[in-house]
Amino acid sequence: MFLYTIDGNDPTMASTLWNNKFLYLKAPAILKVKTFKNNWIPGITVTEKFDFDTLPRPVANYPDGTIFDDSLPIILKIPDMPDKTGIMLFYTLDGSDPQKFGIRYTGRFIVNNSCIMQAFSRKEGYYDSKLSFYEYFSMIKVEKAFYKNSFSDSIIDRVIVYFDKPLQMLPSLIEFTDPYSAENIIRVESFAIKYYKSANSIEVILDNPFIRKGRFLPGHYGRIPLPGEFDTEPFLISDSTREVKQ
Repeated sequence: MFLYTIDGNDPTMASTLWNNKFLYLKAPAILKVKTFKNNWIPGITVTEKFDFDTLPRPVANYPDGTIFDDSLPIILKIPDMPDKTGIMLFYTLDGSDPQKFGIRYTGRFIVNNSCIMQAFSRKEGYYDSKLSFYEYFSMIKVEKAFYKNSFSDSIIDRVIVYFDKPLQMLPSLIEFTDPYSAENIIRVESFAIKYYKSANSIEVILDNPFIRKGRFLPGHYGRIPLPGEFDTEPFLISDSTREVKQ
């Protein structure tokens, strides 16, 4: 009798009897086999370790850090794998773990907003691949912006900025130039930035308000110095101390 175990323990008379058929392993195993016969001393234990290969991680058609304007069609593939039968791909777009919260990949899908994509591959008889990580940035453009005089005291104390699409997060830093000096740079940190009426606009409270000195020619007096998520080019601010209708 051939008795065996697949958990690393030595076979005994209570172990599983081999039935002369193929033994299919669905997980890594340490196979131990020993021969038994009535009135004979059991044979020596034969040990064989069976392990799985690790699948290659998925590869996307756009590299990490890609910046796009409107939408991005994503295709996932498994490289260096001649037989792709039975391979499943899973991904998430919010930075969460795809092994817990993954969406099964069934073909090309469209990304419309900035996202953190993680993906992995799975197949029976293999270890799951390591995670692939891709961060994609949707360029959000400034449609219009204007200075605001909240208290009608000729002191400009905040800026309203409208964007062409909803923000996924607030910027952590914005720079403004005093249009009357064209030199004084005002840097505003995230704690002074909040949404203004909708996710398409923000209100920025100036730590260092400046005095309105008549009219000024429209110029590029604003800048969001962050890569990817926001427009990094200077943007136009209108000379207006009252709210501009959408």
